[in-house]
Amino acid sequence: MIRHTAILGIVAALVTSSADAAATKGRLIACKNLETLRTITQMRTKKDPKGPAFEAETKASRECIETTKGATVGIDIRNGPFACIRPPGDLDCFWTLNAFIDEFPIHGKPGVAAPSGGR
Repeated sequence: MIRHTAILGIVAALVTSSADAAATKGRLIACKNLETLRTITQMRTKKDPKGPAFEAETKASRECIETTKGATVGIDIRNGPFACIRPPGDLDCFWTLNAFIDEFPIHGKPGVAAPSGGR
């Protein structure tokens, strides 16, 4: 099952061309698990003092990534106000809000920030 998933991820990464690519509208966070994204969003909204540490932990483990403005991404899945995006060449899909994705960018550029912790 894991091998099958990895093969599908590779195929999806190869099939996404720059013509089909979307771009991020700004610096954003996206997470593999939609519930993690919701937790971070709630912590940010409530200005929870534990939020920055939790967010840093999710980035360090690569549960979540942070993109730069204009980063090229493919859109794998949509679910209501959410989209699961895939940076070029990445095997993983990360959930974020549709509102932060420009499906018809004039210019896109690779720009996924490296996770904190020196990876």
